[in-house]
Amino acid sequence: MKNYPPIGGWYGWDFLQKTTQELTSSKLQVRTSSKEYLINTLGNWCIFPAHDQEQNFLVPMALTKTVLSTHQNNFHSDMSRILREMNCPLVDYKVFDKNEELGQFFIQFSSVLDNISDILVVLERLLRVNTHCFDDLRGRDHESILRYFNSGVLSLPKESIDINSKLTVL
Repeated sequence: MKNYPPIGGWYGWDFLQKTTQELTSSKLQVRTSSKEYLINTLGNWCIFPAHDQEQNFLVPMALTKTVLSTHQNNFHSDMSRILREMNCPLVDYKVFDKNEELGQFFIQFSSVLDNISDILVVLERLLRVNTHCFDDLRGRDHESILRYFNSGVLSLPKESIDINSKLTVL
């Protein structure tokens, strides 16, 4: 895409910057009620910049959890690689090069590898878009996905789930 991001910025960025300044309780963190308000208000607006292997595009605010942020954590590098191979939408950081504060604000709405429920949302969306998205993965990739979720479930506090009563050993 030529001139990406647009030289003058996208229509509405000034509004978003003002809105984010009003809604933030600190420099980068947004209160949960403010996040919900922003998503409810701008839910259908396609303003969240993303890309996949083929193109750049804008995602509606209501679907930002279907976009993966790989900016902060390389701990789950296998899972990150697998999701990229499955053509998972990723946050397009190039858009935020000139406004890091706005970028940090938007990244809070995306999915992160450290949160297994986020990744479930990403995978669910991938399966809705392409029911064969797992077909091209190698056997070890399937194992990596299972290991990722296993480590996430086992690290949950005992109060949140009693894993022994929910799962049977294969």
